[in-house]
Amino acid sequence: MKIPGKPSYGVCPLCETAFPQSQLQAPLTSEPPASRRQIIKAIRAEHPAWTNRDGACQVCWESFRGVVRVLDFVKKFKAAGLRHSEPKDEAP
Repeated sequence: MKIPGKPSYGVCPLCETAFPQSQLQAPLTSEPPASRRQIIKAIRAEHPAWTNRDGACQVCWESFRGVVRVLDFVKKFKAAGLRHSEPKDEAP
């Protein structure tokens, strides 16, 4: 039963923490469309049953935003033909 003046609560399906329902939808609506699509793709890679209607808390959304940024960096790094090289051990 919803109590007037009190927010309804939901559970973030990614971390299973309770939040006011409005907070579970806020990250999805505030993200630019191109970024939102990439973040949703990353979430679905880890949580295939997840849908936009399920929502996500701000902490989870920001975590997946960070994943997308790292993956974009790696793609650019590879596209530039750069390689990771191990540091050389120097004798004292």
